[in-house]
Amino acid sequence: MYSSLRMSLLQILFAISCFAEFGASFSQKDQALTIPLIIARQDDTTVLSATPSSTTALPSSASSIVPKGTPTAPSSSLDLKHSFVNQPLGNLTMDDGSLSFSCKNCSIFGDFNFGTDSFKIDDSLSNPTWPLAGGILLINATGFGGTFELDITSGALSKTWSYTFFTQSVLGFGITDVVNVGVLVELAASFEIEIEEEMDMVFGLDFRVPDGSYINIDVIDPTNSSQQGFSSSTGLRFDAIPFQANFSTPNLTISMALEPKITFGINVLDNIIKADAGAYIDIPKLSVEVESVTSVDANCQPMNATNHGPALSSDMGNATNVIPSAEIDLGLIAEAGIGSLDDDQQSTLVSAVTTLPTACLLWDKDSSKLADATKVVAASSSASSAASASSASSASAASASATHKHNDGARVGHHSGTYFWAMGLILGWSYFYSSGF
Repeated sequence: MYSSLRMSLLQILFAISCFAEFGASFSQKDQALTIPLIIARQDDTTVLSATPSSTTALPSSASSIVPKGTPTAPSSSLDLKHSFVNQPLGNLTMDDGSLSFSCKNCSIFGDFNFGTDSFKIDDSLSNPTWPLAGGILLINATGFGGTFELDITSGALSKTWSYTFFTQSVLGFGITDVVNVGVLVELAASFEIEIEEEMDMVFGLDFRVPDGSYINIDVIDPTNSSQQGFSSSTGLRFDAIPFQANFSTPNLTISMALEPKITFGINVLDNIIKADAGAYIDIPKLSVEVESVTSVDANCQPMNATNHGPALSSDMGNATNVIPSAEIDLGLIAEAGIGSLDDDQQSTLVSAVTTLPTACLLWDKDSSKLADATKVVAASSSASSAASASSASSASAASASATHKHNDGARVGHHSGTYFWAMGLILGWSYFYSSGF
């Protein structure tokens, strides 16, 4: 009886152990089956998604604006504020192509104040054609500056042209009972372009004249005239607006001279003697040379034995080297008859050429425009590094997942070995016990 009871108990224990092992194996069955699928995926490749203007010409209407009668104001002023935003300026058609230009953002601002100093009448009339013994015409500038950003669309051509933004007369003023003065202010610009391919481009300049700047014109001897603030050595500041084009490899030269002209019409002895004197300013003349270059680094410097980079990769295309310069000219113009002048005379107060910072550009495929070459190279390097890091991270994650699954499978195999070892032990013990050992 006891032997039979022992056999029944052993059979129950055997059934329970089989059921428990079967349940444990079933609960890990899915994990064990996914191991070969993960290993297979490790082999997949990850895919990461006109006629030029003349600076020496005086407006013929200057003398005509001299006030009539007895003047009362000793000076006058002019608010220069003008704005030309998104304003078309003209279209030119030539045999070799066409050109259109507009102000993307153009403005001029500040004030000119006009006056006189030290005017004297020559009572002896030693020079009957000019009865002044002394005199200075004064131009004082306050807050004077401007921004001229132009949008030019041009075919392949070579062209020079000019444009007058405005001409404005100023209420005249008197000096003595026998001398009256009128003022005419004109803002013009002259342009020159030589271009090899049709394109749309943006360029321009920004300038500021320090407060307290002046131009003094000596009406007896114009060569004794003076200026302050209208040259870079006396405080004039100017910058080239960054060049931009819708063409990846532009080759061209372009210049723009912004030319304020200030003309005094002088009336002596109630229109018996009339003459004009004035000042012209190229403030400045901006010239930009744009050329497509190869075998250079991101600063457009030639690659050679001493320059090893950073080099531009072949897929970036040619670099664009932008070389601006500025020429500043301030001159005086006086008609024959002023002082001892027998002929019209022009004298120069300032003439200087200044180099400006160059720019090295590359075509940015993301923004579809020219951009700073160093930034384009840096962005490209960053993208390549990110792609490499992502690829390495994906490979590392896949490897770790495979290792994890392999360990899970090993644990399943270990559990199965333990099960068969235990079952053998139980069956052996049952056999010997039932046999009476």
